[in-house]
Amino acid sequence: MRFGALLLAMGAGLYASGAASVALQMAYTRGMAALTGERLDEVVATASYTVDPLIEELMKIAPLLLVALLHRKIRAQWGLTDFLLLGAATGAGFALVEALLRFSNEADSAVGNPLSGYDSSHGLSSLHFPGVPQVVTTWLPEYVQNIDLLGFRGEGLGPNLHLIWSALAGLGVGLVLRTNVIGKIAGLGLFGYAWIDHAEYNQRIVAPEDGGLVGPLSGVVEFFHGGIRFYILLALAVAVFLDIRVIRAGKAATADVLIAGERAGQLTAQALGVFATRGLPFTPFVGWKFALVRRSLMFAQAARTTPDTETLRRSVAAAAGRIDVADNAQAWKAARPSGAALRAAIPRGRRPYLPIVVWLILVGPVLLYFGLGTIPLTSFTQDLLTSAWLAPLVMVLSAAGLGWLGWHLVTTARRLPTLLGMQPAETAARAELRLLLGAGALATGALGLFVWVTGTAPDQPVVSNLHILDALAKALLITAILLAIAALFMFPPTGLAVAGGGSLLAASPALIGALNAAGAMGLLGILLMAASGGSDGGGGARDGTPRTNQAQNKQFSDAVQAAERELGRRLTRDQIRRVHDEITGQNMGYHEIVATILDMFGG
Repeated sequence: MRFGALLLAMGAGLYASGAASVALQMAYTRGMAALTGERLDEVVATASYTVDPLIEELMKIAPLLLVALLHRKIRAQWGLTDFLLLGAATGAGFALVEALLRFSNEADSAVGNPLSGYDSSHGLSSLHFPGVPQVVTTWLPEYVQNIDLLGFRGEGLGPNLHLIWSALAGLGVGLVLRTNVIGKIAGLGLFGYAWIDHAEYNQRIVAPEDGGLVGPLSGVVEFFHGGIRFYILLALAVAVFLDIRVIRAGKAATADVLIAGERAGQLTAQALGVFATRGLPFTPFVGWKFALVRRSLMFAQAARTTPDTETLRRSVAAAAGRIDVADNAQAWKAARPSGAALRAAIPRGRRPYLPIVVWLILVGPVLLYFGLGTIPLTSFTQDLLTSAWLAPLVMVLSAAGLGWLGWHLVTTARRLPTLLGMQPAETAARAELRLLLGAGALATGALGLFVWVTGTAPDQPVVSNLHILDALAKALLITAILLAIAALFMFPPTGLAVAGGGSLLAASPALIGALNAAGAMGLLGILLMAASGGSDGGGGARDGTPRTNQAQNKQFSDAVQAAERELGRRLTRDQIRRVHDEITGQNMGYHEIVATILDMFGG
């Protein structure tokens, strides 16, 4: 799973999960207050350690569930580690929205520095925001510590619980979707633990005298909570172990997607590590993309549920052949773009840069509010943005930002059917995560502007008596609106203007043709094709015969097995002997041998 996909999942947790949780919690608490006649604040307090944790845990994994359940190809290409990491990302985004809504206005009362951290007083207690050294030396740190009347900070910085709960729940989703009955039961157990631990944690804060969600077992849950920051390590180790088993089995069954070094007995890291040094700075990215795409193929083959897995296998096999051909420094010297080509790629005139300028203007208030405004020395920036003479301008820019966001959502939605047909499936998954976070941000921003138009001042709270740890009740209206506009960082202007004033959304026929030829490797595949002379090892440049007799025998055996899978039948001993006679002395590489067998017996 690439970092970009995790960043989008974090955005989905911040915007989509956060907005959905707010809506469901408001509906439940206000509905119960109306039905029972209880005071709203009492309903909110009880819900905070009963129903709300269930809502939040469900909504945090909802983006993951939605993408995986709607598209069989996507979930087939995700391993258990991917489910865990995506769950952790949505949980981190959910924790971030709580932190931004609750604490982004604390800078004017905070004292300290970036090294030792900042303290913000609140009556008889205060908050401590940890400094950089404490954050980087703590495993999964939380964002704030509560300090009591005597100045006691507890036993160090606690863990980011939302991240851990969602990581465990994400692994649970993967086990339910990808494993047998025992695995499915374990997956449901992981989600149940995340919910119960969340509920009991909130209960200890809100109503420690109450028995909590599980009554007499609350003490047991609290005991096990002590090691929660290490459970994610255990879960990650289990997920990686199970994924490695799938990948190894897939490589053994699909030898034609191995590169020459692997077929000669080298470890994958060693073989791709050598290739990565051939044409710096390009080859490390090509090797990394190849490893990720092939990994998706291994999981898809293990799932055995998607009819287009064979298309992905052919694309990965072709990329493996091109890597064999381009596994030398000379090939990459020839493929390196010239200075003239790079200069020609730079847009001419002002028009291509106009979307960038507009985008920077739209995100300007966000940078000022959450950037300069959260530094104690320049915290007055937030007051300026909420002043009577600047607030209307901020709102107008926010409305324009929502228009930008809506345009991107429509464009992405129109492209989604095409993206769903592409390989690997992560391309479509990223588009859907972008749609989810964009929709959540658009709804939040539109609601915030409506509240402003109906009379709420920018420096007033959005709403009161709500959970998500009371985050929204403490957030100012301008904070919620600008947080929604911050989603524009996930929709930069690179898709609007390119050299010549064209659009990436309407690529030239030449580029489309090149991308189709490059297959699952995408743009990096085009670069790999240039380095390999367009050959996948089946002709033209060759990877050649290995030097040792053992390696030659393994190469021949692997090629025969790959050709048999293509043919759908086993070769007879006589046919294998004829192949051996045909290639002897020809210095053929693995992919050339496969192509020769198919030419001989494919009719």
